[in-house]
Amino acid sequence: MNFKKNKIISCILFFFIALNFAFSLGKDSLLKFNSLISVESNTRFFVGDSTKAKAKTGWSIAKKATVLSACFPGLGQIYNKKYWKVPVIYVVMGGLGYSILKNNTNYQRYRKALLYRADGDSTTVDEFNTKYTEDNLVTLKRSYRRYRDLSILGACLIYVIQIIDANVDGHLTNFDVDNISFHVSPWNYNNTASNKKFTGLSLTMKF
Repeated sequence: MNFKKNKIISCILFFFIALNFAFSLGKDSLLKFNSLISVESNTRFFVGDSTKAKAKTGWSIAKKATVLSACFPGLGQIYNKKYWKVPVIYVVMGGLGYSILKNNTNYQRYRKALLYRADGDSTTVDEFNTKYTEDNLVTLKRSYRRYRDLSILGACLIYVIQIIDANVDGHLTNFDVDNISFHVSPWNYNNTASNKKFTGLSLTMKF
C-alpha cells in the first residue's frame, strides 16, 4: 500500500541524512588534520598572530555561518564555501516536503470519508464507499497522519542539522594545532625465547 511505500522512503531519507552528515564532518575533519601533518619530525604550525586572535576569528565565522543558516537553509554552507552541501540539503528537504504534502493529502481524504460516513446523511457518499470499511479508513487516516508528522519532524531535524553543520564548519575554518610532530622510523624486535626477529615501522606522533 502507499503508506508502506512512504514509510520505506522516510527510512531511506533519514539514513541518507545521517550518513551524509557523518561523512561531511568526517571528511572535513580529516582534510583539516591531514593539512597540518608533516612527515618531518619537530615541525611546528602557526596560523594567525595569536591564539586569542585565531579563536576570535573562528568564533566570528562560526557565528555568522550559524545565523545565516538559521535565517535561510544553505546560506551558512555558502558562507563557509561548502557549496556542494547546498544541493544535498535542498534535495533532502524537497523530498521531505513532498512527503509532507502527499501524506497530508491522503490523510485529509480518509478523514473526509470518515466524516461523510458519520454525518447521517445518505446523500453524501465518500469515494471509498465500496472499497474500505470504516475500520480500514480509521487505520489509513492514522497511518498517513503519523507519516505526515514524521516527515515534518524530519524537515525540522534537517533544518537544525544544517545549522549545526554550518557552525562546525565555521569553527573548523581556523582549526589549528600549535605543535605537531609525526616521525616514522624502522623498528626491530628480537624475541629471545623463540629466537625470531621481527621488523616493521615505528610511528611516533607528538601533540
